[in-house]
Formats: sequence, structure tokens, C-alpha cells
Amino acid sequence: MEHFNKELGNQEVYNKIPVLSDVKSFSRMKTNQLVKYIGFVQDALQQEYFGSFYVKDGRKKTTFFRDYVDDMTYDDMDEDNSSLAERNVFYCIPIPGQSPWTKSNQNQTTVENQEQSNKAKKRDRPDSDDEDLPSDESYGTGAKKRNTNQQRPEVEEKNATSVFNFGVPQDGVAAAIKVYEDVPFKLCDIVEVIGVLNFDAQHEFSQEIDPFGIQLDQLPSSIVPRIHVISYKRYDSIHDPFIKVPSESFLATLSTLRNDLVRYISKALKNDTLAAQYVLMNIISCIQVRSSGLTIGSFPLNISRADSSTSTALQKVIQQFVPACHLLPFSNDNLNKKRFQPFKNYETNRLEFGLLQVPKGTSVIIDECALSSGPLSEIGLKNFGVVESLLKFQILNYDFTFNHIEMESDVRVLVLSDAKSIFSKVTKCVVPIVQGPEVDTSLEINFDLARRCLALVSLINHNSKFSISEDVQKLAQSQFVAERKIDGNVDENRLHLWLVIARLLSLSFGKVELDTDTWTLMRQMEADRLDRVARLHRASSDKPQN
Repeated sequence: MEHFNKELGNQEVYNKIPVLSDVKSFSRMKTNQLVKYIGFVQDALQQEYFGSFYVKDGRKKTTFFRDYVDDMTYDDMDEDNSSLAERNVFYCIPIPGQSPWTKSNQNQTTVENQEQSNKAKKRDRPDSDDEDLPSDESYGTGAKKRNTNQQRPEVEEKNATSVFNFGVPQDGVAAAIKVYEDVPFKLCDIVEVIGVLNFDAQHEFSQEIDPFGIQLDQLPSSIVPRIHVISYKRYDSIHDPFIKVPSESFLATLSTLRNDLVRYISKALKNDTLAAQYVLMNIISCIQVRSSGLTIGSFPLNISRADSSTSTALQKVIQQFVPACHLLPFSNDNLNKKRFQPFKNYETNRLEFGLLQVPKGTSVIIDECALSSGPLSEIGLKNFGVVESLLKFQILNYDFTFNHIEMESDVRVLVLSDAKSIFSKVTKCVVPIVQGPEVDTSLEINFDLARRCLALVSLINHNSKFSISEDVQKLAQSQFVAERKIDGNVDENRLHLWLVIARLLSLSFGKVELDTDTWTLMRQMEADRLDRVARLHRASSDKPQN
């Protein structure tokens, strides 16, 4: 293992490893080849116990990094079980809501590297006495030679979401990753593994199968390949697998990009640049501190006066800048029939996907515009509570039937509503959309540059590398006291909101210290926002009651 890890530390070697990213890349691969896989830990499966070696013709051979051994018989097994070993198994799926630009980078690397690998395999291989590792021809369930290039069975698109436990439609590949040591993997982690790919192309899959009637580790390897891990990474940030985060000197670039970013985002918001600035702050927000039930730094945002087209337009825009953006239409059908929280099915021993089971750092758009009047089922009421808990506490409850386990989350939630949100009690920042002037349609943005800048400020925000000048601290205190004298409804929550918005506004300009100019701009933006809210409230109050 030390030898492999040393080799993989060589960037040139690392870059040549093919990436298992989608069905197309899987179709080019052969069993027992080395692959790279980036996935989302959706479930932790039962540990596997196996004999770590067997004896054949007087030689000791390893059984690591494979599921089957062709030439092993019962008589070859270790009789006293001294070779018993164990491996941890995790079920991984593509990252929910993964943005298209992250996949295109992976796919290009995979095609180039796989073509090089295939050319190399066409050369004659030198004879070797080392039989400890399986060759392409020796893998299988008994046959000495197998046609690993035969057509693999495919799962119909209508069944794929439930069969693979994706929860939402995905075009990637699920995999069971098998690790031979204790690893710090947790549910909802994003991990990258390099390991030996195992599958049996001849293992057929019936389309008539009940997708929830089979355990995940029993799904055939022809559709859920096994990866025996040699090296792994657990990513702390959703940006890390896809973006090389620049140094802090890069922050100056963001100040020149910001206006273009705001104008681009505003195209999905009827050219409303004020609303676009709040959305920009939402997608770089994160929790700084959890204290006494408070999630300091979290910035749930409600964009009101949206319509049915806003959600998809906004998702397409946000996806250009972040690695993952998950759209959840809050329709009656979704609310009453689908699970928003993960659910443990003890009959199949599966943790069934919940629509809000996403990695930290994901932008989540909840579209209330899809909701119509009608009764809520028991599932609907439970789902409503799940969303409310996520908005208020950044907690996602996992349903284990007999008990519920609270898992900390940190997602950027954006609620779209056509009028007052049903989550108005927990979304304190509401921005009604106001039609703005036409935006130049020829606007061009360097998306790669923008992604790197936003990844950098997100990292700075997460690491709390931010300060508030002494002048601003005094100014904030004096203005808060003055506001309370004028309006008795102003409380500590208002001051907290000011500080969160001011921090995010500073970061959106590439500043790591809050100065008086940014504080003053924040107060002006807040005054404009609250004026819109007041005008909208007056307009709704003036409507005749039926």
C-alpha cells in the first residue's frame, strides 16, 4: 500500500488514472483496472469478513482487492481462520444536483486516459510469476476467461432513480466502495477513491425487479460496480474535488467581476439587481458557529413575487458558479408522496434516499410556486417539518422508525414564493422581485474565474478569516440602539441579520474586513428591501376580501 500511495503522490501518475463518472465511461472500462471515483456517501453497508489469503500449490496468495477468486477451492482456504480480515463497505452515488461543468471536466479526463490505457494494453505483456493480483482474464465466478467487453445490462431510466437509490434523476454511476482500513467517512461526505474496479458483465439484471425489495449490496456488479480502495480523500469543501482554490491575493479579481456576476444572476430575476445581490450572498454563506440552537452565519433567503419559470432559470444560473445546486419543487405530489428525509428500511437494510440528503455547501432551491391548495397527508406534514427544521436549525432528521437521528447540515437554502412564504417565520430575509431595466444580452463572463473566486471566498467564510474594524463595531452598536428607540420590534435578531449580511456583502466584494463603506451600503440595501416588503404588504392589505 505504501508503494501505491507513493506512486499516486506523483501528479503525472494521478492524472492518468481514468475516472468512473458515468455509464459511458463505465462501458469503456475493464474489470480489475485502476480507476478514480468521486461520489457522495449515501449509505453505510454492513462490514464484510473474508479470508485474506489462500494456499495454492504450496504458495500463499492474497484475496485482497477482489470479490471472487477463480482458482480457489474449499480445500485451499485457511482452516484455522487466522487469515480472517474485514473491510468497510459504503454505498456511493453521484453528487445530488451536481452541476454540468464539474462533469465535463471529469469526462474529458476519462476519455483521454482510457484511450491511452487501451493502447497500452494492446502491447504484449511480459510473463510474470506474480499471481497475487488478478489479471483481466482471471476475474469472475469460475470461468478462466471472460469477455469483459460484452454489452452490460442497462437499467431503464424510469427505474434508475429508485434502483440506485439516487432520489433525484442522475446520469452518473453508483458504486460500492470497499475499504480495508478504518476511515473517517460519514453519511453525506464527498469522497474520492482510487482503487481496483470489480464487476461481472455477465451478471444479468431483471427490469421486473422490485427496486426496494433488494439490498444495495446485492445489486449486481454489472450495474453497481465494486471498487476496492487503495487510496482515498475525504473532502471538507464541496469545491475541492473540482476547483483549485487560489490564494487570497486573488480576492482583488472578485471586485472587478462582481458587477458582471450580479447582472448575470439578475437575468433569472426579471433583471432585479437588488435581489441578485442577495442571491449572490446566499450562495457564499455558511455556518460560522452553532450555539444554543442558533446557526450563526446561516443565511436562508426568501425571494418572493417569483413565478413558475423563476426556479429553473435561477437553478441554471446558480449551477454556473457552484458545484451543486438542487431544485426541490414544493408541489403537492412531492410534498405528500415523497420523502424529504432519509428513511431506514429494515426489511431491505437500506437507507432510502431523502430529497434533502445532500452534501454540505449545496445550494438548495425550494420552489413554493409549484404548490397549490389542498390537504396535506401525514407524509406531507412530516416533510413540512423537515424543511422548517433545515431552515431554522440546519438540521436534517434521519428516520430510523423507532427513533430519529439529527444530522447537522450546512446548505444554502433559497425559498421561492409567489406571495408570502409558508416558511415566513423562519426565513427572516425576504426580497420581493421588482422588474428592472433590460440587461445587455451580450454579457460575457469568465465562468472559470468566477468559480475560483467564489470558492475562495466560501473557504475564507468557512474558516472565519474575517474581521470587523473597531469603527464599524461602534457604528453598529450606536445604530442598533437608535433603531430600537424608534421601533420597539427591533431586537437582537435584527442586529444579527445586519452582521451576517454585512459580512457576506464584504466577501462578495473580495474584502476580508468589514469597513464603514460596506456597512453603509448594507444599511441602504436593507432599507430598500424593507421598503419593498412594506409596499407589498400594503398592496395585499388593500385588496378587496372575497
